[in-house]
Amino acid sequence: MTSRIKSLLERTFDKEQAKFRRDVDWKPLLERFVAEGTSDMARARIGLEEMLKAETPAFMDGERLAFLRTVKQIPDLHTDEEMAARRAAGTAFGEKGVVFNLTADFAPTIRDGLDARLLEIDVRLARCRAEGDTEGIEFLENATLSVKAVLDLAERYDVAGAARPSYQAVAPALRKGAHTLHEALQSLRILHYAMWCEGEYHCGLGRIDQYLFPYYEADVKAGRLTEETALEEMEEFFIACNRDSDLYIGVQQGDNGQSVMLGGVTREGKPAFNDLSRLCLKACGELKLVDPKINLRVDKSTPLGVYELGTELTAKGLGFPQYANDDVVIPALQRWGYELEDARDYGHQQHRRGEFRRCA
Repeated sequence: MTSRIKSLLERTFDKEQAKFRRDVDWKPLLERFVAEGTSDMARARIGLEEMLKAETPAFMDGERLAFLRTVKQIPDLHTDEEMAARRAAGTAFGEKGVVFNLTADFAPTIRDGLDARLLEIDVRLARCRAEGDTEGIEFLENATLSVKAVLDLAERYDVAGAARPSYQAVAPALRKGAHTLHEALQSLRILHYAMWCEGEYHCGLGRIDQYLFPYYEADVKAGRLTEETALEEMEEFFIACNRDSDLYIGVQQGDNGQSVMLGGVTREGKPAFNDLSRLCLKACGELKLVDPKINLRVDKSTPLGVYELGTELTAKGLGFPQYANDDVVIPALQRWGYELEDARDYGHQQHRRGEFRRCA
């Protein structure tokens, strides 16, 4: 662990990030929704817009990955009375009525950038208008504005961070697509952060050793990274996952769904455990933090060395990795109707209830 990472770890553990936080009263926004009869899709978009507008670019000394939560509360989209009325009318929904327990497909947006998503939305929007699909039009128009709200915050971060020696602009890669591991991690941090700010919760990170590996491999081949500097990148990202975790929804702190899936097989059925999988396990072992939780996919052909690495992490007392048996899970998914390639590409959520802490 480098001295920079050790410093970030200690200051994060000591909750230095809390000094940037403030309370925001969202009651007037909710009253506006009720008074104007705002639709559900518009409420979700406006809630995200207002949340991100309220966020203030904030930085911890020495960090190279930006985005730090500064607003404690996320806007509620419906009153208790509205929710009770919907239940009484027979509408079924979970908990707060928003999407939760999900893992987004981050890879295409990290690769292509949000500008590409906006172009795709424009094409689909034109088709919906031609077909008179009013629901599709509303969804896509709100999606466009939501994407622009995320880009606006990224650009405000770039303006605020321009004078900081260690700061690297985040908006260009977020717009046009990442080319390095650092850019990919930064885009992932922003996208994951935005999901929480919109109100989704228990948001997983998926198979990061798969969709981040091309950037790692390219950086190593080009001489931009070594194993040691790549480890530093991953450790900073993992620390960032813990900065806001006390603000996330859960039965108790640590029960927030921030998990990753490592290893297993590729969509083609080839072994997927790679050098980045190994670095992720090493990073977790050095940091000894609750987040992200590690799920490790194994099967009857998994080398003993992979189990040894998992056992070394278990010995840290973190409560993970948890293991998923591909020999059982993949056939089960096929029985449920998944195509073989999709079944091989599975990920899942893991919850571990426990305080934000390090283990000795």
